[in-house]
Amino acid sequence: MNNFKLLFLSVLTISVLSCSKDDDKELSVDEMILGTWYPAAEYQPCYENDPAYERKGMGVAYYEYDNSKEADECVLSSYLTFKEKGKATVRAYDFFDIVITDENGSRIGEECVLLDPVDAAWIVSGNTLMITMDEEITEHKIEEITETTLKLIYESDCTSEQHHTEYRKK
Repeated sequence: MNNFKLLFLSVLTISVLSCSKDDDKELSVDEMILGTWYPAAEYQPCYENDPAYERKGMGVAYYEYDNSKEADECVLSSYLTFKEKGKATVRAYDFFDIVITDENGSRIGEECVLLDPVDAAWIVSGNTLMITMDEEITEHKIEEITETTLKLIYESDCTSEQHHTEYRKK
């Protein structure tokens, strides 16, 4: 009988000690944001009249990226990497006007160019993500964050509407 009690108390002790408050702990924003994020979709109010931006979801300038399109391949190669201790790497893209000459003559087109990665710093305060890059601070409202989705909003420089970007962690 004493052996049974001893065995029961041993199992009970091990069970209690193996349970931890951290098992059900939710990750903080600072923990969830760590990793590399790639653009998935965006709403750019500056491009309302651009036919490339389809009428989906958020409005006329909402665009979901697709690996099959050349410009999208460039955009999808850009990323934000958030590292511990507030360090980050940003690889952005930009569109440059180019002259295209074909059987229809010459016209102005755009070429997507992937820029070199840049070191940056980041900090989260409440639901605001601040990224410092080249001594310039941009503030983004964190609309949603999960382990695989990051939705950011920031003030557009071309209109009073807000710019929305959705990122995916791979």
